[in-house]
Amino acid sequence: MEDSLLVLEASLAGCRFEIYPPGIIRGRADFPGIGALEVSRKHAQIYFQGGHWRLRDLGSTNGTSVNDCPVEDCLLSCGDKITFGGMECLVTVNNDQEALAARARELVVSLFDSSRREKAAAVAQSRAA
Repeated sequence: MEDSLLVLEASLAGCRFEIYPPGIIRGRADFPGIGALEVSRKHAQIYFQGGHWRLRDLGSTNGTSVNDCPVEDCLLSCGDKITFGGMECLVTVNNDQEALAARARELVVSLFDSSRREKAAAVAQSRAA
């Protein structure tokens, strides 16, 4: 598998953290530099279950969000934006460049369109169910 988290945050922008089944716990040591103090030592777990990646917050101090919606446990899809405290990452699955380019365009548009943020919140909530 070539699944990974692509870091969007300034000091580590462009870095990739590969993820392999059964999964991995991400925390402060993974994100040195700007924003790392907002990331708990053991912040969240990304795990593989039923053929899909899932994310579980591990009781972090500043929380974990997927597509700007706070989550405790949810399904992940290619292009989802995960926020660990103040660190943002993009989920990439099998290096699907077309899907990532489409998601990047969508994220840029969402910065200027609050209605898309509301839609993203509804989608994230339905995934968590």
